[in-house]
Amino acid sequence: MGKGKLRIKKGIEVGHCFILGTKYSDTLKAIGVNADQKRFPLIMGCYGLGLSRLIAASVESYRYHASTTKVTADDAIVWPRAIAPYEMIIMTAPGKESERQKRKDIVEKDIVPYLSETVDINEVVLDDRWKESLGVKMAEAKLIGYIWVVLVGKKGIEVHHLPSSNIFSVQHASEIPSIISQFDDRIQK
Repeated sequence: MGKGKLRIKKGIEVGHCFILGTKYSDTLKAIGVNADQKRFPLIMGCYGLGLSRLIAASVESYRYHASTTKVTADDAIVWPRAIAPYEMIIMTAPGKESERQKRKDIVEKDIVPYLSETVDINEVVLDDRWKESLGVKMAEAKLIGYIWVVLVGKKGIEVHHLPSSNIFSVQHASEIPSIISQFDDRIQK
């Protein structure tokens, strides 16, 4: 004994296992019989996995072990792709009625057709609340944990990859699939 090396590491408890002994088997008269036909009280235990703990552990583990290490913001969730609620949100900037209609047309006629090349359209959310600022929308997107944000605003189209904090300005929506394909956790059908 005493020849091993002990290392201290961070961890998250996602489950537990407790030995209850014979406390309940004595009360319940839960008896076992061994090979010699000798009776004995059963030694009991319990175990469990916490769903909320598993979710928290997944988020914490992924945010620090993602392909890039830029994600450290305390106000953001970075989900592993497999359990992300949604993978992409398209946001439109607030503005006058004519600007809103123009942005709506860009989403419907330009962006959505190109997204079908790389994205399951059922994994995309449209945030077209015209009265909310982009700051509020972006803060909410980080809290929800979207992987991708496509922003349609006054300056055109921007694509944000939230896990890496990369932002791409695009001239045309046809560029979006090639941006998505640059990342290991890219959206795939």
